[in-house]
Amino acid sequence: MSTVRKLEGTNFQIKLEDNRYVLCDGENTMTSPGGTPITTGYPELADAFLDDIAKNGTTLENNDSILCWHHTLLDKFISMNMRQILLTIIGSLMNSPERDWTFKCPYNDEAVVAEWEETFGTKDEMEDRLQIVADWLNSCTRMQLAGAYAVSKLFDSFNIPYITAFAMEHAETPEELEDSLNRIAGMIVKYRPGNDMDGTLRRLNMFRLYYGFHMDDIKRTDPIEGDGADEETAQGLIDELLG
Repeated sequence: MSTVRKLEGTNFQIKLEDNRYVLCDGENTMTSPGGTPITTGYPELADAFLDDIAKNGTTLENNDSILCWHHTLLDKFISMNMRQILLTIIGSLMNSPERDWTFKCPYNDEAVVAEWEETFGTKDEMEDRLQIVADWLNSCTRMQLAGAYAVSKLFDSFNIPYITAFAMEHAETPEELEDSLNRIAGMIVKYRPGNDMDGTLRRLNMFRLYYGFHMDDIKRTDPIEGDGADEETAQGLIDELLG
């Protein structure tokens, strides 16, 4: 294996083998908590692994780390069929006491309602938002689902990764996307205590990176990370979970 990048002052490095980027500690391949070698087909993601280690170290046990997102993919989602993954994710949403805090604006002030609906969706849209989010999840690859699941845990909302992905897919310019992400982050900080603007934007941009690899249909066919969704319908799962 040839070394592509090394984290200065450490033994952590990225090596290239058979067109895959391998995270190593010296000459040893690093593994996920489940014992899976940590690899990726994307050099930008490999760089993010090293940046993550530089910031957080290697004791990674929370969703605030892109390496943890990749662990979920490698140890869980790759070995699960799409129905199992969707049951896990949609079931998590359905079992939430609040269902999703963004689905309903708890304020009556017209200005607040207006900015809430501009960001999270209108009252009319929210009547079908659970199905819309489920259909979106059904269209994602396993890698995208791992990112969506992590963000949903960070912000107690599946609507937030959905609207972030929607912004990514529909923004006509980089500036328009930046404005959308800033608006989403600002609303989270304003109405969900415990979040700050810098940290929230950093997490949304982590999702932007992780989810974005598979926005190109060609990249969705990667044998490990790009396994696309099969023809499972989310409607039946929602009906099943609702009883």
